[in-house]
Amino acid sequence: MKKTRKKIIIFSILGIFILSVQEVGLTGPMYHQQNKMFVDYINSLNPEAFKKLVLAVQKGESFSPSFLTYIEMSPEEMWKRFKSELL
Repeated sequence: MKKTRKKIIIFSILGIFILSVQEVGLTGPMYHQQNKMFVDYINSLNPEAFKKLVLAVQKGESFSPSFLTYIEMSPEEMWKRFKSELL
């Protein structure tokens, strides 16, 4: 599976806990770009852990527990970390 496809899978899942397009006031393309930046950020911190997360989700494992297992923090904690580093 292409690298882009793996990111799209995570994108979709991350969109569950990230505010909707309307709530953040972004256009669709900007919202997706923000999500892409977040996914790239997670991958850049630990590519091997990110790969394991993607494989676990592809196998049907629950996202949040898998995120915690492989990334070693909750998705919400990672989102806060990501935002803090943007400022």
